[in-house]
Amino acid sequence: MKRGKIYYDGRNFAKNSIDVLRKIGNTIESPSYYSHLTAYENLKYLDILYNCGEDRINEVLSIVNLDNVGNKKAREFSSGMKQRLSIALALFNDPDILILDEPLNGLDPEGVYDMRQLIIRLQNEGKTIFLSSHILSEIEKVCTHIGILNHGKLIYQGSIQSLMTEVPNVRDLESVFLSLTKNETK
Repeated sequence: MKRGKIYYDGRNFAKNSIDVLRKIGNTIESPSYYSHLTAYENLKYLDILYNCGEDRINEVLSIVNLDNVGNKKAREFSSGMKQRLSIALALFNDPDILILDEPLNGLDPEGVYDMRQLIIRLQNEGKTIFLSSHILSEIEKVCTHIGILNHGKLIYQGSIQSLMTEVPNVRDLESVFLSLTKNETK
């Protein structure tokens, strides 16, 4: 395995990890939060690290539509509300890069629409978003470039537009994915 160095914005990650990590927000497939705290309290706790203030807490809760849950503890949230809280935590420090793993899990159709609009808005604000999802129809709606993994192997990396022209007789990203992975396993 070849080893190298990671650079972000021209700076060596290993030597500047604290500063670099402050510019990255992420969420994992299973949301991580303090279940005994409210959404506001979860963000307030995170504010100890980032010192963004109460205005930012309220802004982020509004962005993910959790500004109306009051004193409800996170353990009482629906799965969609838990996902929204996880995304609020990822957005809290206003990161340049956002890594979202399965951000649509547990969301109802309205929540999926809201999340799609949020991703598009964040892109328009200049954020770089890495999105991992099995919902290819949503990937097709919000992503410009993709990487396709099959059994841990990267079989495509590039623009969706280029990919759609490379694979003949396809209608959508799902058809392309199935065509590529079917050919790859032979």
